[in-house]
Amino acid sequence: MKRWMVLALMGVLVLTLNAFGFAAAPAKAKAAARPAAATFTVEGKVMEVSAGSFQLSVTKVLRGAGIKVGDKIQIKEAARFRVLQKGKRVALSALKADETVRVTGRILVKGKVSTYEGTTVTIL
Repeated sequence: MKRWMVLALMGVLVLTLNAFGFAAAPAKAKAAARPAAATFTVEGKVMEVSAGSFQLSVTKVLRGAGIKVGDKIQIKEAARFRVLQKGKRVALSALKADETVRVTGRILVKGKVSTYEGTTVTIL
C-alpha cells in the first residue's frame, strides 16, 4: 500500500513539475560531423586557361576518387590558389595551355555534380 502511494505521489510531482517547466531539458543532439572534402592530386596537360579556372586533360592520377586517366576536368581556383614553378611561387599568368602540371585540391560533391577546386598547381 505504501509503495502505491509513493508511486502515485511521484507521478503527480513529475506532472506538476512538467506543467510549470521545471522538468529536465531534453538532451541536445550532437551535430552531425561534416564529412571532410575529398582531396585529389593529378598530373596532366592544361587544355585551356580562363579567368578563375582552367581545363586539364588528366594523364596521371596520384590521388582522387572518381578521376580517371583521360578525363578532362575543369579546375576552379580556390581562395588561396598558388602556382609554383621550380619550387618558387609565380604569377598566375605563367600557367599556359599545353603545359604539363601537377594539381592538388579538393573535390566538392553536390548531388551528382563534382566540382574540382585547385589549391596548388606546380608547373612541371
